[in-house]
Amino acid sequence: MKVSEMMNRLFGYDEISIVGEYPEHFLNAAANEDAEIWHIRRTDTVTLTARTRVFDRKKIIRIAGQCRSVRLNFLESRGLPPLLKRYRMRYGLFAGALFIALFVWIMSCFVWSVRISGNREIPTEQVTVFLENCGLKPGSLASAQDIGRIKNSMMFEFGNLAHVSINIKGSLAMVEITERTMPPAIDDATPCNIVAAKSGQIVLLEAYEGVPYFKPGDSVKQGQLLVGGVFDSKVVGYRTVHASAKVLARTKHSFSVTGRYAYCRTEATGRQKQRYSLILFGKEIPLYISDKPFDFWQEETEQTDLSIGDAVLPVTLKKTVCQEITQTEAVYTKEELTEILQKEIAEKERISLQGMTVEDRKIDLSESSEGITVESLYTIIEEIGVRQEIFKQENQTEG
Repeated sequence: MKVSEMMNRLFGYDEISIVGEYPEHFLNAAANEDAEIWHIRRTDTVTLTARTRVFDRKKIIRIAGQCRSVRLNFLESRGLPPLLKRYRMRYGLFAGALFIALFVWIMSCFVWSVRISGNREIPTEQVTVFLENCGLKPGSLASAQDIGRIKNSMMFEFGNLAHVSINIKGSLAMVEITERTMPPAIDDATPCNIVAAKSGQIVLLEAYEGVPYFKPGDSVKQGQLLVGGVFDSKVVGYRTVHASAKVLARTKHSFSVTGRYAYCRTEATGRQKQRYSLILFGKEIPLYISDKPFDFWQEETEQTDLSIGDAVLPVTLKKTVCQEITQTEAVYTKEELTEILQKEIAEKERISLQGMTVEDRKIDLSESSEGITVESLYTIIEEIGVRQEIFKQENQTEG
């Protein structure tokens, strides 16, 4: 709806007909008197229809009386003023509307929904519990919230926050979190050693700073000292440095997945039903009767916070789309099940071995009466050197 049409309905207007041989005389006289007339249409040779403001009615009648060549008829009144006049004696209707408006206003003074976004490392549940302890929770008074105190408390409680924004809009509290990238546990000035993060056979060891204890071809175990950060000098004695090195080693990885021949095949029939419910003060109120739309179905839900202008109401509309499905017993062939399991193995490899060099790959397939197990063995070339502070290290194994 256009803004002009909304204003016309708000202030009210009359549908009129102007009958006469020279209706232009009436229109010119109305324009001179600043009486607004619009939406002028000719219905026949001597009749025009138009619209005019409700509050200009007396002025229009007077002008029509002065123009003796036309006859003015009022066809219909529309908009808010005529509607209020029509129901002016129905006090219960106005009392109900007033009660609803008052109820909505009172409820909008409370926080009924807390939405948390932006957090990656910090669990949402942990943030929710902390906010509840600070008093920001469903049912709390919005005006009683000390936003500055809550933000400072969050920054102090969670050490990896860069920024916290809390905005209360109606009954909705929006908490936006920006986490910062934490600096390395050991900076470049801290004396440290390089130790093995995994067991393997060293392929390349380039020591940029520190004393190397292994060479290519040697086997190492997890936790062994690869490059030391302590120099034994006969002139100045012991001296510590920040050890730095590139250590590539040949390591072993494996993945295993199992699948069964028998499975339940699910197919969509194309039929679907939509169900709606209201979430009021955290309680869900179903707007449907049957709890079982189909024998078997899948659900997709969507929630929308209801609002009036910028004020978010304590009511959420939940839409659930139920799609009917059929379930039948089916059996994979050996080739089909093997292909599915190999795709699962490939996905595990893509995620877990990203950025590593796969030197060798072996696939081992074992079959039983119920299904197939696929195990994939990998030989990987990867970086195994990790830094470890010297003064926090209790036991060191050299070689």
